[in-house]
Amino acid sequence: MGKHIASPTRARRGFFLAGTAIVCSLAILAVNPAPAATYLPMPDSSLAVNAPAIVRALARESLPRLGAPLPGPEIVTVTDFDVLEVLKGKVPTGTIRLVLPGGRIEDRSFWVPGSPTFVPGQEVVLFLAPIPGRPGEYGPTEFALSVFDVLADPLGHRFAVRTMFQAGEEEVLDPDGLGSAESDHLREAEPFFEALRAVGRGEPMPIAPRRSPAGPLQMVAADSSGVRPLWVNIGGPEGSATQFRWFWGTGSGCASPAGVVNPVGAQSNLTEGTAGYSHLLNAAAQWSGIAGTDVRYSYSPTGGNVDVKLDVDSYSGAWSGPMDCDLGVVGLGGPMANCIGTYKGESFAACNQGTVSMRRSICSTGYPVAIFRSAVLHEIGHTLGLGHPDKQGTSVHSTTSPAEWNTAVMRSSLPSPPPDTPQSDDLAAIKYYYATAATLPPVANFSFNPVGPVAGQSVAFNDTSTNSPASWDWDFGDPASGSANSSTLRSPTHTFTNAGTYVVTLVATNELGSDDVTKQVTVSTSGPPVASFSFAPSSPSVGQSVQFTDTSSGGPTARSWDFGDGTFSSATNPTKAYAAAASYTVRLLVSNALGASSTTRTVPVTSSGSLESVRVVPVVLDAFGVGTSRFRSELVLANRGTSTASVELTYTASTALNATGSGTVTESLAPGRQWILDDVLAHLRSRGLAIPQAAVGASQGGSLRVRFRNLSSADAGAAVARTTALLPQGRAGVAYPAVAPVDWTPASAQRVFGLRESSQERSNLALVNLDPTADVGLRVTLNSGTAGDSRKYVLPETLWLRPLQWTQLGSILARAGFTNGWALVERVSGEGPFYSYGVFNDYGTNDGSFIDPVPVGATEPVRTIPVVLELGIYSTELILANPTTSTLKATLGYVESLAAAGVARRTVSVNLQPSEQRIVDAIPYLRSLGVDVGPAGGSYAGSLRASFQVGAILSNGFAGARTKSPGQPQGVYGVYYSGLAAGQAAAAEAWVFGLKQDGESRSNVAVVNAESSGSPVTLQAEVFDGVTGASRGGTGNVVLAPGQWFQWNELLKSFGLTQGYVRVFRVSGTSPFLAYGVVNDGGTSRPGTNDGSYVPMLGGR
Repeated sequence: MGKHIASPTRARRGFFLAGTAIVCSLAILAVNPAPAATYLPMPDSSLAVNAPAIVRALARESLPRLGAPLPGPEIVTVTDFDVLEVLKGKVPTGTIRLVLPGGRIEDRSFWVPGSPTFVPGQEVVLFLAPIPGRPGEYGPTEFALSVFDVLADPLGHRFAVRTMFQAGEEEVLDPDGLGSAESDHLREAEPFFEALRAVGRGEPMPIAPRRSPAGPLQMVAADSSGVRPLWVNIGGPEGSATQFRWFWGTGSGCASPAGVVNPVGAQSNLTEGTAGYSHLLNAAAQWSGIAGTDVRYSYSPTGGNVDVKLDVDSYSGAWSGPMDCDLGVVGLGGPMANCIGTYKGESFAACNQGTVSMRRSICSTGYPVAIFRSAVLHEIGHTLGLGHPDKQGTSVHSTTSPAEWNTAVMRSSLPSPPPDTPQSDDLAAIKYYYATAATLPPVANFSFNPVGPVAGQSVAFNDTSTNSPASWDWDFGDPASGSANSSTLRSPTHTFTNAGTYVVTLVATNELGSDDVTKQVTVSTSGPPVASFSFAPSSPSVGQSVQFTDTSSGGPTARSWDFGDGTFSSATNPTKAYAAAASYTVRLLVSNALGASSTTRTVPVTSSGSLESVRVVPVVLDAFGVGTSRFRSELVLANRGTSTASVELTYTASTALNATGSGTVTESLAPGRQWILDDVLAHLRSRGLAIPQAAVGASQGGSLRVRFRNLSSADAGAAVARTTALLPQGRAGVAYPAVAPVDWTPASAQRVFGLRESSQERSNLALVNLDPTADVGLRVTLNSGTAGDSRKYVLPETLWLRPLQWTQLGSILARAGFTNGWALVERVSGEGPFYSYGVFNDYGTNDGSFIDPVPVGATEPVRTIPVVLELGIYSTELILANPTTSTLKATLGYVESLAAAGVARRTVSVNLQPSEQRIVDAIPYLRSLGVDVGPAGGSYAGSLRASFQVGAILSNGFAGARTKSPGQPQGVYGVYYSGLAAGQAAAAEAWVFGLKQDGESRSNVAVVNAESSGSPVTLQAEVFDGVTGASRGGTGNVVLAPGQWFQWNELLKSFGLTQGYVRVFRVSGTSPFLAYGVVNDGGTSRPGTNDGSYVPMLGGR
């Protein structure tokens, strides 16, 4: 059966569950029941004939991993087995791996009641189907129907019994009469094995004799003569204290996007207007509108996150192939749980994604419609968090009697006759879980994560109070932390620096009263491990041995490596050779008695000496701007690899400029060399391209596609551009990297912030089609950034760009009459990548600031601005923006690094109205908010961390900065840089290219510890001669506290170089870091403008 988790951004029709979000355990519907399962009976002979392989095996370790090979973002659990005997088919005789949906990694869980679980040493019989593309991995052909435990009674007689059943307690529905039921029978082990061997030989399956056990069945331990209990409590929601629930509104602790129940995929005989589709409509309608509840479904043609797929043939190992005439698993449904909330004083695991997949018989008769109709209703009920009342016994919602449990549509096996409406127990459950909220004083409660923190580790407190509190007062019981000991945030964080037990108190208040709750937080000196690893070489070739080294902290005792090509290891420091060139995502999961964590890294495997990469420089110019200013573009090409690279430069003249001279030239770049072309268009002319000289009214320019070939590693080639105008005092301009089209292919929409329009400055918006073969159509929406002004302006025309075309919209905000705003650029035609960016220019100096875009859909609630400063003639402008339709809280944390080394100042919060873009002078603004930066007139510099949230939920926001200095005789010079998201920081090393130190330029390199808490990181810079490619040595070690910034001034000068590049690498510590360069105008021959160009790091990993 296929499983699909809908993307909220994908347009499709569906049912919206208003005011809720779907949360459930993954439930299985079949008619031979298991926990959260109903199964149609399947004779052993049909099960055996349909299975491609059958084995006897001993279970080994079970470990969770993310998703693959199942579709969607679920977690799967993989269990290794030692094969004892192959009863049918071709299976390796050593170790095989069984993959089942469900499991938990850190705070994410995907739960599957009824999914088989295994104890090491347990003997089982498995009916298997291979998982395509995953050698050595299998799934059960009919989910839990396909797994048998081999058990023993007190006299040693062995039996085969399905894992999901305790003998005699589960019912199997008769699909024909719908009136009879029987217990799933026991199979005497040896006759059962012999019957399966007969099927393996191609013979009919004989009927194995039945025998009653002499007492309770127990699992025979593989490593002793004793026995262990069969049933192991694995901590799932079925029958335990933790339930699943759709959360919504305040007090839930979880986000609540609208849910969509949505028929997707190829719906054979189940399109609108057909009977199957009507069953789905009935299920949605029956759970909606129940008096006194908040559950509401509605039909919509757009977006969502809960899919219903019908007529599914397979489920990547949960079952295999179409049904065999009324036999096997009917359906699966379930959620992704990712947070914990509280309702009516009970804890619930919550999720915001779900799915139901139903399987239909391909036989002419099919199974009765009544079963299918009731089955769909049952599965939709599971997505609402309803369990099996007959299995939970005195469940939290049980206000009814056992007789009513046994007639419920949510009963573990469908009642007879199967209902097509919720029954009395179902209604009682819905009214309990989703009763319309009453206005009451709050009931205070909270959770925290991690539950066993380590000294110095940040603890996230999550308010789970009910009845809509309006304010919160926290006391963390840690007076040594000073002002950080209290908070009025709804869900704050706190770092306990010392081990011990702390009493944390929350007071929740609304207009009707207040309530308080206290909990103890025990902080230890040890805790769950933190996963990390390294590998060498950094860019291996096919067949080359790669050494993986576990660098995890926290004392892991077990490891699980997934090398991304279907192979795995549990060794501490394994080696691996890849058979094909590709980029592999390697995941390491580490655990100890206190918990587990995982991390991933990408290993680029190349065919030696044949790798290539493509970058696009958005624009290169020879152009006249406002007045007499003339802009020319400098190009930096670098090859930090070990082989001579071929560099193909394809210039596409912009039709928007009426430019001409498109063409391609090829250059050679020696290993280690950095080549700086001071005027790239002049160079292309010298190489034969017919690019005219620019004149007033006849500018030349366009995009430049840079194709590196014969690279020794995937990231060995780099390209950076810098466009400047020559002024009487020197040069002013902007630097920007070439972009990889592959990085922007998924981005169907981008935002460009920081735009402004006044008599002193103007903003342009530029657009580039990164696709070399296809057109793209773009739509631009301008948003006013003025607080309280929610106006939007959509440009009336679709902007069409031919392959690799560049265009620019001058003074873009003037089109809407805005003075402050940001742009949303959306792809409305075509599928290829595009790139948008802004440039705001100063009228007085003609200096520009390059503003890179932010892809829409990326979750980036925390951004780190490398530096804001107040230093002599230099000051920094801060840009904060709210792209949401809700009030956005921005929390700002400043770390002083100049007046004091890495000292964190007070954290403050400000609110941004919907669509607001706030532009302020950073240090004076922080000072006005009460941050103890220091008195005006001093010298201050440090990083600024901005986190954003709507209510208690982290949300996307934007933070950027421009450091500026006064121009001569008027205006300002500035260098702009965006705050970087956590995923953009470097873990081990980063490279900064394009540095110059000569008569006209000087270059600085700066670094920042990107963590806000934890231990210091030690960094060093290695300097390379750009002309020869030789390393000229390194700087001394720089130790940076969390958030601390540091700058090497005129770094090349210390090594006697006029041009070069730098590798910044981590010497010790675990914190990620940021690095960047600034090329300033002004050198030994003239003072220049002091204008800086920000050069971002490349190749950070």
